[in-house]
Amino acid sequence: MTALILMLLALLLVVPPFFIYRAEKREYNNGYCACGARWIHFECDSQGGDGWKCAKCGAGFWSSWIRPKNIYYGRIVE
Repeated sequence: MTALILMLLALLLVVPPFFIYRAEKREYNNGYCACGARWIHFECDSQGGDGWKCAKCGAGFWSSWIRPKNIYYGRIVE
């Protein structure tokens, strides 16, 4: 019974973050919005989440898992 409870607890701790990561990665789309323009990193909140907005259409989202290596003070360095 204890093993079952531990397995369920482990699933509750691992599965939801995995699906959140996949959803954010799909939204980020390798740095491009659905309209074809680049995402611009515009803000970092107090919890460490990153704000992204489209350079062309203005769409945006917040992400806690996406951390491109080429972010430098809010700009994406090519």
